[in-house]
Amino acid sequence: MMPWLTPEVRVLLAALAVYRLAQLLSLDDGPLAVFARVRRWSQAHPAAWGGWRWSVAEWLACPFCQGVWWAAVALPLLVWPTAGGDLFLLWLALAGAQSWLEGRRS
Repeated sequence: MMPWLTPEVRVLLAALAVYRLAQLLSLDDGPLAVFARVRRWSQAHPAAWGGWRWSVAEWLACPFCQGVWWAAVALPLLVWPTAGGDLFLLWLALAGAQSWLEGRRS
């Protein structure tokens, strides 16, 4: 655990990390367009997911939906902080801040 990361700072880092993950998977193409391909595949192959098809396709396309679930994943990193978890949050938070600032440029 990094001593300079107060609980308030850790929450801010988690918020930016969740923002980046939700944007990355729901809106960005990703490396080699992997995320775009997964989104297209989930919408084009109804038999693959059975009754879950539309739920998965909608989740993959919705940054708000993904934000809820990524927040649940980030929660243990806030409740039980570790050095590795802090580095993970910091890494994604830096990417989230850059993404947020880039979106404000226009």
